[in-house]
Amino acid sequence: MPSDLPETPFVSHANQMVPSDGEGPSRLRRFRDSDLWWSFTHKPPALFSFAVLVLIVVAAFAAPLYEHTCQSGPWRICVRSSP
Repeated sequence: MPSDLPETPFVSHANQMVPSDGEGPSRLRRFRDSDLWWSFTHKPPALFSFAVLVLIVVAAFAAPLYEHTCQSGPWRICVRSSP
């Protein structure tokens, strides 16, 4: 049964034309094209909370890099030693 449509080496995938060699867009590309990513990047509270999360994680990993001295007693007081 002949078709009137021309043969093309491309197929439609997620509203994009990609080569029909079996490789579609990468997982990162599909995630960036998703509604979830759009909603996240267009809502200021989500972006602010992500920035706070990054700050907390960086501070947690950087904490062991600082030297400090601690005094013993009923209240444990730690002071950063001077360089």
